[in-house]
Amino acid sequence: MMTLDIALSDWRVASWTENHFTEFIQPLLLRAPKVTLEAAWGLREDIWNTGALVPEVLSAERMFCGKTDSEEYSTRICLEEMVTLFGAVPRALLKQGDPMISLETFDADNNVQAPQLKK
Repeated sequence: MMTLDIALSDWRVASWTENHFTEFIQPLLLRAPKVTLEAAWGLREDIWNTGALVPEVLSAERMFCGKTDSEEYSTRICLEEMVTLFGAVPRALLKQGDPMISLETFDADNNVQAPQLKK
Protein backbone atom coordinates (compact mmCIF):
# COMPACT_ATOMS: atom_id res chain seq x y z
CA MET A 1 0.00 0.00 0.00
CA MET A 2 1.18 3.53 -0.77
CA THR A 3 2.70 5.52 2.08
CA LEU A 4 2.01 9.21 2.06
CA ASP A 5 4.03 11.76 4.02
CA ILE A 6 2.43 15.17 4.38
CA ALA A 7 4.20 18.42 5.09
CA LEU A 8 2.47 21.75 5.52
CA SER A 9 4.10 24.95 4.39
CA ASP A 10 3.00 28.55 4.13
CA TRP A 11 5.85 29.78 1.87
CA ARG A 12 6.09 32.67 4.36
CA VAL A 13 3.02 34.38 2.87
CA ALA A 14 0.20 32.94 5.01
CA SER A 15 -2.06 35.47 6.67
CA TRP A 16 -5.21 35.70 8.76
CA THR A 17 -8.39 36.66 6.91
CA GLU A 18 -9.29 39.34 9.44
CA ASN A 19 -5.75 40.56 10.18
CA HIS A 20 -3.62 40.66 7.02
CA PHE A 21 0.12 40.44 7.50
CA THR A 22 0.46 41.09 3.78
CA GLU A 23 -1.88 41.59 0.85
CA PHE A 24 0.22 39.26 -1.31
CA ILE A 25 -0.74 35.87 0.04
CA GLN A 26 0.18 32.75 -1.89
CA PRO A 27 3.28 32.18 -4.02
CA LEU A 28 3.26 34.08 -7.34
CA LEU A 29 2.33 31.17 -9.59
CA LEU A 30 -0.35 29.83 -7.25
CA ARG A 31 -2.09 33.15 -6.62
CA ALA A 32 -5.83 33.39 -7.08
CA PRO A 33 -7.13 35.97 -9.57
CA LYS A 34 -8.37 38.19 -6.71
CA VAL A 35 -4.90 38.25 -5.19
CA THR A 36 -3.23 38.81 -8.57
CA LEU A 37 -5.60 41.72 -9.26
CA GLU A 38 -4.97 43.08 -5.74
CA ALA A 39 -8.65 42.85 -4.79
CA ALA A 40 -9.90 42.05 -1.28
CA TRP A 41 -9.50 38.34 -0.62
CA GLY A 42 -10.80 35.77 1.83
CA LEU A 43 -11.01 32.05 2.49
CA ARG A 44 -12.09 31.15 -1.05
CA GLU A 45 -8.66 32.05 -2.36
CA ASP A 46 -7.23 29.11 -0.41
CA ILE A 47 -9.46 26.82 -2.49
CA TRP A 48 -7.95 28.29 -5.68
CA ASN A 49 -4.48 27.90 -4.24
CA THR A 50 -5.10 24.22 -3.50
CA GLY A 51 -6.58 23.63 -6.96
CA ALA A 52 -3.58 25.25 -8.63
CA LEU A 53 -1.22 23.16 -6.52
CA VAL A 54 -2.78 19.76 -7.33
CA PRO A 55 -1.56 19.52 -10.97
CA GLU A 56 1.89 20.57 -9.83
CA VAL A 57 2.01 17.84 -7.20
CA LEU A 58 0.53 15.11 -9.41
CA SER A 59 2.32 15.78 -12.69
CA ALA A 60 5.16 18.16 -11.81
CA GLU A 61 3.65 20.74 -14.19
CA ARG A 62 2.67 24.27 -13.27
CA MET A 63 -0.69 25.64 -14.37
CA PHE A 64 0.86 29.07 -14.97
CA CYS A 65 4.38 30.34 -15.58
CA GLY A 66 3.72 34.09 -15.84
CA LYS A 67 7.03 34.65 -17.62
CA THR A 68 7.86 37.08 -20.37
CA ASP A 69 10.20 36.22 -23.24
CA SER A 70 13.03 37.52 -21.03
CA GLU A 71 12.06 34.98 -18.33
CA GLU A 72 10.79 37.60 -15.84
CA TYR A 73 7.50 37.24 -13.97
CA SER A 74 4.67 39.39 -15.32
CA THR A 75 1.28 39.88 -13.64
CA ARG A 76 -0.14 40.62 -17.08
CA ILE A 77 1.12 37.34 -18.57
CA CYS A 78 -0.13 35.38 -15.57
CA LEU A 79 -3.61 36.93 -15.95
CA GLU A 80 -3.55 36.15 -19.67
CA GLU A 81 -2.72 32.52 -18.88
CA MET A 82 -5.66 32.38 -16.44
CA VAL A 83 -8.02 33.80 -19.08
CA THR A 84 -6.72 31.35 -21.69
CA LEU A 85 -7.34 28.41 -19.38
CA PHE A 86 -10.55 29.44 -17.60
CA GLY A 87 -12.17 32.19 -19.67
CA ALA A 88 -12.82 35.87 -19.09
CA VAL A 89 -12.37 37.50 -15.71
CA PRO A 90 -15.76 38.82 -14.54
CA ARG A 91 -16.07 42.60 -14.89
CA ALA A 92 -17.19 42.81 -11.22
CA LEU A 93 -13.89 41.24 -10.14
CA LEU A 94 -11.88 43.64 -12.31
CA LYS A 95 -13.65 46.55 -10.61
CA GLN A 96 -12.63 45.24 -7.18
CA GLY A 97 -8.93 45.09 -8.01
CA ASP A 98 -6.24 47.66 -8.69
CA PRO A 99 -7.53 49.76 -11.62
CA MET A 100 -4.04 50.06 -13.13
CA ILE A 101 -3.69 46.28 -13.42
CA SER A 102 -7.08 46.07 -15.14
CA LEU A 103 -6.32 48.98 -17.51
CA GLU A 104 -2.92 47.58 -18.45
CA THR A 105 -4.28 44.09 -19.09
CA PHE A 106 -7.89 44.28 -20.28
CA ASP A 107 -9.78 46.34 -22.86
CA ALA A 108 -13.27 47.84 -22.50
CA ASP A 109 -14.83 44.55 -23.65
CA ASN A 110 -13.00 42.58 -20.93
CA ASN A 111 -10.60 40.94 -23.41
CA VAL A 112 -6.85 40.75 -22.90
CA GLN A 113 -5.25 43.68 -24.73
CA ALA A 114 -2.62 42.72 -27.30
CA PRO A 115 -2.29 39.07 -26.22
CA GLN A 116 1.31 38.01 -25.86
CA LEU A 117 0.92 34.26 -25.54
CA LYS A 118 1.49 32.13 -28.59
CA LYS A 119 -1.47 29.96 -29.51
